[in-house]
Amino acid sequence: VEEIVRRYQTKPADSVDYNKIEEMIKKNCSNPTVEDKWVLFGVNFDFNKATLRPDAYPILDNSVEILLKNPDVRVEIQGYTDQIGTDEANDKLSLERAEAVKQYLVAKGVAAERLTTVGKGKRELLFQGMDEQSRYYNRRIEFHVK
Repeated sequence: VEEIVRRYQTKPADSVDYNKIEEMIKKNCSNPTVEDKWVLFGVNFDFNKATLRPDAYPILDNSVEILLKNPDVRVEIQGYTDQIGTDEANDKLSLERAEAVKQYLVAKGVAAERLTTVGKGKRELLFQGMDEQSRYYNRRIEFHVK
């Protein structure tokens, strides 16, 4: 999923074309698989927010589908921030982001006991740049399969 979104999304979306996202997922993910680590490109957050953006829903829905088809899989949901702010504030915010994703997955039918959350703050950046795009993509969610 993340490769598909990365290929087509070059900057944070202002408006969401749900049909295009759903089409891309269906076209490129006909046989979903479970890997040890999923970086959910497209599940990003606005600065200093833990609210899910509407463009994250199709990606999370695809994750729900995979998790429901693999009921023995347990996942640690890891939240991340960009490099602005204190470690303490970013640790708290990244945990809130992970919790928001967990709440969404549980609401869609994934058993809560299969999901744990952790906030990683700004310790593992994908991009070192301070430009808005780099910072946006650092504000992400990763799934780690246990």
